Amino acid sequence: MAIPYGVMAERYGHRAVLCLSALGRFIEAVLTLGFCWWPQNFDFHIVCVLPLFTFIGGGSSVQSATFFACLSELSTNASRATVFAYFGGVDLGARLVLSILAASMIDRNAWLPIYIGLGCSAASVIWSICLPRASFGSPSGEPSRSTDGAPREDFNELHHPSNTLLGKVREGVRKTLNSLTFLSQRANWSVLTLMIPLLLTSIAWRSLQLLAQLARKRFGWSWSDASYLVPLETSVCIAVLILLLPAASFVISDRLSMPAVSRDLILARASFLLAALGAVVVGLSKSPATMIAGLCVYYLGTGYNVILRSLLASVVEGHTPILFNCVALLEAAGSLISGPVMAQSFRAGLRFGGSWVGIPFFIAAGLSTAAFLTLSAAKSLAWKDY
Repeated sequence: MAIPYGVMAERYGHRAVLCLSALGRFIEAVLTLGFCWWPQNFDFHIVCVLPLFTFIGGGSSVQSATFFACLSELSTNASRATVFAYFGGVDLGARLVLSILAASMIDRNAWLPIYIGLGCSAASVIWSICLPRASFGSPSGEPSRSTDGAPREDFNELHHPSNTLLGKVREGVRKTLNSLTFLSQRANWSVLTLMIPLLLTSIAWRSLQLLAQLARKRFGWSWSDASYLVPLETSVCIAVLILLLPAASFVISDRLSMPAVSRDLILARASFLLAALGAVVVGLSKSPATMIAGLCVYYLGTGYNVILRSLLASVVEGHTPILFNCVALLEAAGSLISGPVMAQSFRAGLRFGGSWVGIPFFIAAGLSTAAFLTLSAAKSLAWKDY
């Protein structure tokens, strides 16, 4: 559903998709709460049906992609990566704070965090509805323009499709194909060198899901001890996104007078190398201190995601809603692939024993290196500094 909602955001505005996404997640939360409150009145297998309500709005992936599209239109090419980094840092910070608050509330009332979460979900629906229509995109009364300077067609004002249902379906299909055709024509090799690293790294970073099991196997940690690695990850990632990445962008852009695209390419490549180095250290670690040091290096590469999104928005302007939904779809595909790959590799490592237990992290290092080499192919491209 990612691409259809991307087309919808492009044709009808971001507010419509944000409203639907917030509404779908709210409905799912209400039904989940009802199931937990009256479990005796429902069949257990109904839980498997509840996620289907995320078809209303596309769920969290479409919602996140739409937010990135909004931020892309509100920022310049020079500041886009920094804006994306701040957004990612604030998101992680909110999750960290709310998880701590939820843990403290559970001792008093286990339902209290759920009620608060449901209230926040309802507030997001109200906020999406009240969002000004002209907050994003071209100013009111001024036609939006595509990358070649031509006015972009407005669905409501310039087209008058048939009032019949079949006519509206045909018009929608035609516009979807037009948008996807634009992406295929505009994207070419430049976008391919950005999309492939996103897929590779989305698989590589899933190796962290096996971190607790690695710590238990190698160092005899308990699950409670391994749980302390979660706030470590969040803290380092927040520091990278809010402090280190913006500072590095400032130094490279202002002090070295480097164009925005060249700066982002350097930062993305550095992120891949740091992730590869950190994964190797974690995979070979013989002590908890070495593993934690390797993790910190690994987490320094967390900014690759926002940097690549910024580069993609620079290459394909004018169709960011569809673009970022395609990115969300690609990352979801990477997550599906990574599950069995990492699980089977870890199982094989347990059979071999020794350093082979860290096979998932060696695979992550190889994928990060492949992402670096793929992005390095961009050196031969005629990158335009938008």
